[in-house]
Amino acid sequence: MVHHVTLVGSNAESARRATAVVVLAAMTLTIAACSGAEPDMLAAGQVRMPASSNDLEGESYTDVVDTLEAAGFTNVGTNALGDLITGWLSKPDEVDKVEIGGVVSFDKGEVFADDVRIVVSYHSFPEKDEPSPSDSAPDGPETATADLPYWCGDGFRFGTAAPIELRYTQGNIPVTVTVEAPVAVPAGSDSGANASFTVTIENLSSDRTWDPMLRALAAPTGDGKTSVVNYGEQPTGYGTDGVAPGQSLTFVDEWSVADVEDVRYELRVDGLAGDTVCFAK
Repeated sequence: MVHHVTLVGSNAESARRATAVVVLAAMTLTIAACSGAEPDMLAAGQVRMPASSNDLEGESYTDVVDTLEAAGFTNVGTNALGDLITGWLSKPDEVDKVEIGGVVSFDKGEVFADDVRIVVSYHSFPEKDEPSPSDSAPDGPETATADLPYWCGDGFRFGTAAPIELRYTQGNIPVTVTVEAPVAVPAGSDSGANASFTVTIENLSSDRTWDPMLRALAAPTGDGKTSVVNYGEQPTGYGTDGVAPGQSLTFVDEWSVADVEDVRYELRVDGLAGDTVCFAK
């Protein structure tokens, strides 16, 4: 005769041990997952891009601006293209492209400086009425009357000291740039140029030397495709000397232009990552 014995105590103890193993394994996986999900730490003044360039295209420009500012970007501007006729192919206020420091293609998660210049260009209908100048405008640099490309901002008249604060390769150094109206170069000049621009750069810092990294371009006023970023050259009369605190430097930059009376002068300061300042009549 065979006797069957049930070991109740042993089976219960085994079950408790198995349960403990499962709980411990789950806790280990949870801790590992939490530690792995922690985002990389960013340095001060850096922001992670919340979306790719493709994600932002086609969205409402106001939503894109809100998204970028919510992420921490502090220098976001907009550009109404005025390119719509019927609105069939593209809708008003729909984003065409987002440019970050001159770059129009970027991925979600890329890291940029929080004050990098961002321009959100969007489709819009042309304005019917041109704004008229106001006598009650606040004091400050006069803007050029010409319709300059968006990367020029408002633009400046020749002879106006344009204020700039370097932000990229040399930190925050306040400077001004003044460009005089072009003067015709006598025919037969060895340089082959027909126009010269007198440029004065002034370092307003009280304790930091400015080592300018300049690229210039002279182009027709209404040329909205040619940019100093792609076609600029080092000014002909500029050397490599730094500008001491409180000092200024003047040089002459010569160019061959189609029409001396219809030309804008662009100067990219602080290297290709810096700002572009434009002058026109």
